Amino acid sequence: MVVQIIRSSASICRFLRANHFNLITFFYLYLHSQPVLILNSSSGIYNSSMVKNNRIPIILILLFAAFIVFLTLNKHSKSGSFNYHSEIWGDKAGYYMYLPAFFIYDFQASKLPPGIEKNTGNGFVLNPVNNKIATKYTCGVALLQAPFFLLGHFAARPLGYEANGFSLIYQRMIDIAGVFYALMGLILLYLVLLKFTGRTPALLTLFCLFFGTNLFYYSIDETGMSHVYSFFLFAASLFLVQKLHRLPGSITTHILLGLTLGLIVLVRPVNLVFFPVLLLFYKPLTGYFTQSAEKPRLRIVFSFYKFTIGLAAFILVLLPQLIYWHYLSGEIFMYSYRGEGFTNLFHPMVFHFWFSTLNGLFIYTPVFFLVLAGMGIMYKENRNMGITFLVYFLFISLLFASWHDWAYGCAFGCRPFVEYLALFSIPLAFFMKQITKQSRLKWFILSLIGIFIIINIKLIYSYDGCWPGGLWDWKEYMHFLTSSTK
Repeated sequence: MVVQIIRSSASICRFLRANHFNLITFFYLYLHSQPVLILNSSSGIYNSSMVKNNRIPIILILLFAAFIVFLTLNKHSKSGSFNYHSEIWGDKAGYYMYLPAFFIYDFQASKLPPGIEKNTGNGFVLNPVNNKIATKYTCGVALLQAPFFLLGHFAARPLGYEANGFSLIYQRMIDIAGVFYALMGLILLYLVLLKFTGRTPALLTLFCLFFGTNLFYYSIDETGMSHVYSFFLFAASLFLVQKLHRLPGSITTHILLGLTLGLIVLVRPVNLVFFPVLLLFYKPLTGYFTQSAEKPRLRIVFSFYKFTIGLAAFILVLLPQLIYWHYLSGEIFMYSYRGEGFTNLFHPMVFHFWFSTLNGLFIYTPVFFLVLAGMGIMYKENRNMGITFLVYFLFISLLFASWHDWAYGCAFGCRPFVEYLALFSIPLAFFMKQITKQSRLKWFILSLIGIFIIINIKLIYSYDGCWPGGLWDWKEYMHFLTSSTK
């Protein structure tokens, strides 16, 4: 019965993979064929115009892509396989395991290579009693990695690698996947930011975002973790919501948004808390972030036909997970993180979460001080928007600081905030727009940003996977800043 369920899902998974390729294709077409949208922040009214000067030359995008591909391949060329530095290890192996299990091993634990659990950091469990493969992680990351996995799988034997799902070529394809989604996320975010500011502040924001935060670490070093994939999906959802503003009747956009939101949940279920603030960005629905007299078009947005299509796309993406849970437990819904949860809801460790040397948000990503300053600037231009961003920042800080392990294990900095950098790039862009107007403070602020970036890069290249010091070990922290890189 189990095997029949798994095999019967093959057609569904193929359909989803096809949709995944369509998702990428549609985004590509959007980037090359759609007009650039600019927000007049003083009036709060969106204006649509073709602004050729805001387009980034494709050669610069390709050069940047080649640069970050080099960084990740060079980084992992020194780490080897089957150790805590490799791309298929621990949590990363748990996210990835769906791919070899489905495409190679028919979800039968007995078929996997001997000792593979231990060799990949026990990120999943092979049960010899019922012959099942168990992972607590949802399959969203695996779905996004699937095209790269298949490329590596088809190329494995011709290139002299074992086609077993775990040889070196599969790990390198995970690196390429991480870089691809980081780059796509940045491109989509650039188009989003152009609605709020000009080209120079938008590019400064993205430069600061990538090199000055732990997005760099999770795009280059930890390419198998979920965060860079969530970052791409968050950026894509913001882009699509803004597309829906301009074309509220677009069925294609409704489908793409439904698929994207489904993947957001499937990558990390806790990402559901992103949905309410995303909804506020759709002006025709709420009118919340605008000062124009235009009334919300609730009837247009939630026409039964288009809403049903978007909802169907959302549910379709979730089906593989429901099928897997049924295979694993006999139930279509289950909580796989047993013994883990938000056990500190009544005493969240917010101060530690923000300022501890053990992965504190502001300590490892001081750029967030600029994000907060940007919220203040935003408040002056649009009070509702400024308040909303600040309240939401406090809300997710309280929520994430309530997790039973508020430091989130062997992380670099505050890893649950990586995907939310897509959202908080907006107040950062407000800040960048303001400083480009300041003749006296501009160079001082830019120098400060340069220092933040140097701190981030230096810590990343001195880091070895886990923080070795205590909660407030400033001596060890300064050692990381001043010692030679690894």
